[in-house]
Amino acid sequence: MMAAHLAHEGDTALEQAIDVHMECPFDGIGVVLSLGDAGSASNQGSELTPASGSTAGGVRLQVLRNGAPVKFHQTWVHGNSTKGGQVIPLSVRYRRTKEPLSAGLIVGEAVLKADYR
Repeated sequence: MMAAHLAHEGDTALEQAIDVHMECPFDGIGVVLSLGDAGSASNQGSELTPASGSTAGGVRLQVLRNGAPVKFHQTWVHGNSTKGGQVIPLSVRYRRTKEPLSAGLIVGEAVLKADYR
């Protein structure tokens, strides 16, 4: 990516779809989902804390659902389960922070929680 893509704080770039695959053992059970930041359990935002191995500066990975930033630990109704595999569509993009921009690798890890009701 070119630095010009993230010239200013708050700029975003290169959104990439990711499909999270979930295997359900039962049919017809209500499922409520939430995402959390594996690197910071108290993070209530939408940007993942840089994980081990990250070397880039001034950039974070922002998680989106239906094109809008998620709020970590906020639940949403997924619907009823179907026995077998299901796909949860999300996306991730780079987001510029206020720190100086520096080249490198950015790694983020999220936790998906499924509550069956």
